[in-house]
Amino acid sequence: MLRCKKPLSLSKRAILSSASTSRTKTRSFRSTPHRQEEEPAFNPASIERAEDEVDVCIVGGGPAGLSAAIRLKQLERERGREVRVVVLEKGSEIGAHIVSGAVIEPRALNELLPNWSTTHPNHPLTQPATSSKMLYLTPSHALPIPHPPQMGNKGNYIVSLSQFTRWLASVAEEEYGV
Repeated sequence: MLRCKKPLSLSKRAILSSASTSRTKTRSFRSTPHRQEEEPAFNPASIERAEDEVDVCIVGGGPAGLSAAIRLKQLERERGREVRVVVLEKGSEIGAHIVSGAVIEPRALNELLPNWSTTHPNHPLTQPATSSKMLYLTPSHALPIPHPPQMGNKGNYIVSLSQFTRWLASVAEEEYGV
């Protein structure tokens, strides 16, 4: 329990007592039952939905989902089997929700699509990273700081991730039927 060392003045007592006894304002709402009776209740089961049978459904049309779809189709082709793969994307189109730039190390792309730079001349990896440096930025200066060798970008490419994803989707669709 808290206790005051000094008794409260008259004005403080009046404020505290008026705050505790003041009436709270309430708001009333009315509903119209006749409207509820006229319109049938919403039934989600009554909506006609598209149905399609697939072997594999990949949720997410980003670089990982598209790479998984391409690799799955490659493996099944090697075995002489055909598998139906569908990629679901929440955006209006592939790459619509991917708005960042990126530095891409092409090693994984080389494993996924060997000779991608020659077999796909319209690829978006056109800007190689030529140098790397780290700077500490102040309002008036840019001070160089040591650059860890693990963070080097030699041999990597600077790309728009949205363009890269769209390109990967076109490869998946045109060459692999995803």
